[in-house]
Amino acid sequence: NRCIQFFKFSDEEDCPEGVDPMYFYHMEHVRRIERILYIFSKTMLEFGYIQGMNEIAFIFYYVYHLTLPIFKDKMENVESFVYQSLVSLFKLTNIGHLYLISKNATSVIEALKPFSAIIEEQLPELSRYLQRLNIQPVLYSFQWFSIMFTQKHDIPEVLPIWDSLLAHLDCFLEYEFYIGLAHLAVINNRLLKLDYGDALTLLQGKCSTPGLEILRICRKYWIKTHGVLARLADQFKV
Repeated sequence: NRCIQFFKFSDEEDCPEGVDPMYFYHMEHVRRIERILYIFSKTMLEFGYIQGMNEIAFIFYYVYHLTLPIFKDKMENVESFVYQSLVSLFKLTNIGHLYLISKNATSVIEALKPFSAIIEEQLPELSRYLQRLNIQPVLYSFQWFSIMFTQKHDIPEVLPIWDSLLAHLDCFLEYEFYIGLAHLAVINNRLLKLDYGDALTLLQGKCSTPGLEILRICRKYWIKTHGVLARLADQFKV
C-alpha cells in the first residue's frame, strides 16, 4: 500500500467486501511486479528472491510507468525494462552482496564496518555517543543500503537519491554509505539528546529532510574525502 498509493486508479468497479480497496484497484500493478520478481528469482539463481527486492523493483516500475508513452504505451515493455533494470543493478553494482549475506549477522556487521569508520571519522561525537548507547549500524542502516533508502522517504524524495546513486555504479556501496552519513548528519543534534529507545526509533523512522538536501550534505562529505575528482563530479551534479 505504501508504494501503490502513488498510482491513480479508477474505482468504477465496486470493491468486494473484506478486500483491501488499495489492493483491489491496483491488482494489475501488483501482479506485474510479482511476475517481474518471479522471473528474476528464476533467472538470477545466485540471488533468488530475497525480501526487499520488491521495494527496488517498484521504484523502477513507478518511474517507467510515468513515462509510458516512451514505451509505446505498452505495459509489457515497461515490465521488460523493469526486469532488465533489476538485473543490471545486481550485475553492475555490489548491492547484491548485501542480499547474499542478509541472513548472516556476522557477515552483515563486517560489511558495515566501512560505514562505521566513516561515521567515526566525519561525525566523531555522534559515533562515540552511539557506541555508548550500544547502537551499532546493523540495527538501523542495513535496511537503508539494501533497499536504497526507499523506506526512508516518500517516492518523490527518494528519486533524486536514486539518480545520484545510479551515477556511481563503480563505487555503489561506498556512495550509499555517504548518503547514509548525510542522513545521520541531519539528525545529529537531536540524536545526541536521546536515550537508547528514542534514538533507535529516530534512526529507524522516516526522514523528513528533502532528498536534494540529503544529496547536498552527502556531496560535502564526499568531496571532503575524495578530493579533486569528486569536485569535478559535483560541478556536473553527478
